[in-house]
Amino acid sequence: MTVKLGVVGHFGLAVRDPEASSEFWTKNFDLHEAFRADDAIGLTNDQITIVLHRGEPRPETLGHMSFHLASLPVLQAALGELERNGVDV
Repeated sequence: MTVKLGVVGHFGLAVRDPEASSEFWTKNFDLHEAFRADDAIGLTNDQITIVLHRGEPRPETLGHMSFHLASLPVLQAALGELERNGVDV
């Protein structure tokens, strides 16, 4: 028997400063704070939850992550907005 997977429910990212990382994610994406714990902040929207927990970031442990957008024009607009916000894309 195999386990049928659904949509991604949540994932966690180790970050040096959960507060600063939360500000980045909520400024640039449609996320809002769902909860706080001792060293973590959970951000969510209707599709996913991202838990930012205090730790040593290890980019090599996460090959990549992707988010579906409605269309290529929506993606292009999102990339432009990120660039305007100073994100290196």
